[in-house]
Amino acid sequence: QPLLRNAWQEITLAGVDQSKLNYRISLLVFRQKAEETAVGVISAYWRLLQARKDLEIHQKLLDDTLETLEKVVSRREIDATELHIKQIEASAKTREAALIQAGKRIDDAQDVLIRLMADAQLNVLEDFNIIPVSEPSQELEMPEETKLLELALIKNPVVQQARLGTEIADINIRVAENQDMPRLDLTA
Repeated sequence: QPLLRNAWQEITLAGVDQSKLNYRISLLVFRQKAEETAVGVISAYWRLLQARKDLEIHQKLLDDTLETLEKVVSRREIDATELHIKQIEASAKTREAALIQAGKRIDDAQDVLIRLMADAQLNVLEDFNIIPVSEPSQELEMPEETKLLELALIKNPVVQQARLGTEIADINIRVAENQDMPRLDLTA
C-alpha cells in the first residue's frame, strides 16, 4: 500500500475526476455551439423580416414616384418642363434599382437562414419564400444591468468551461505535488 506517493483516494481517483470534468466541458462546448446557432437563426430571421419590410417600403416609394411622374407628364402642357420629367424619371429608375436590391437582400437573408437551420427538406437552389409571421414586440422589460451581468457570468458556457479548466488544473497540481513526495510503500 502506498503511504506517501500515489497514496490516498483523491490521487487514486484524480483521473476519474478529470474525466468527469472533461465530460462537463464537452457538454458546455455543445451548449455554446447550440446557443451560437440559435442566436444566428434568430438574427437571420429578424434580418429577413427587416428585408421584407424594406421591400414593402421601396415598393411604396416606387409606386409613389411613378404616380408623381404620371401627374407631372400630364401637366406637360401647363407648367412641367422636360427637365422636371427627366428628374422624376431618374428618381423612378433609382427607386427601381433600390427595389431590386431590396429583393436581393431578401434572397440573401433567406439563404443564410436556410443554411443555419440545416433542414434537409430545404434547398438553397430551390425557388421558395420564407414568410416571417412574428412581428417584433415593442414591449420589452429589461432587468437591471447588474442582474444581467451576474446571470451572464453564471450561465455563460465559456466562463463555465474556464471554471472547470481551473478545477482540472487544481487536480493536476495535487497529483504533481503528490508525485513529488518520496516513495514509501507498506507491504504486508
